[in-house]
Amino acid sequence: MSYAGLTYSELSTRFSELRQAVIGDRRAPHKPLLVLLMLGRYQQGNYTPLKFADAQTKLAALIGEFGPPARSPNVIDPFWRLQKDQIWRVESPSGARIAETIAPPNIGILVDQNARGALCLILLRR
Repeated sequence: MSYAGLTYSELSTRFSELRQAVIGDRRAPHKPLLVLLMLGRYQQGNYTPLKFADAQTKLAALIGEFGPPARSPNVIDPFWRLQKDQIWRVESPSGARIAETIAPPNIGILVDQNARGALCLILLRR
């Protein structure tokens, strides 16, 4: 399925329908924080995919600040599972879908393969 060319309405719908894990009686903010991290990068003109190694630092800091208390913020789940919401792709630097080659991934594999993720919605039509 190709995600390029979504209308703003379709994009808004996909964002509003993000599936979030439930921690206790609250929804986990992990996926929305990853989306906001990417949108912030795009706003600054940085359209490059987010390397998993960088997400381990940047997303972990956001989850630590805005997420539920945890000894170690979980970065791999939002980075990987956002793909199921049809707005995110995880690929190797060559563009090969890591989703097709690894199930389930672990941190070592994602780092070794230099995994990178990006929103599938850069090109939008009005």
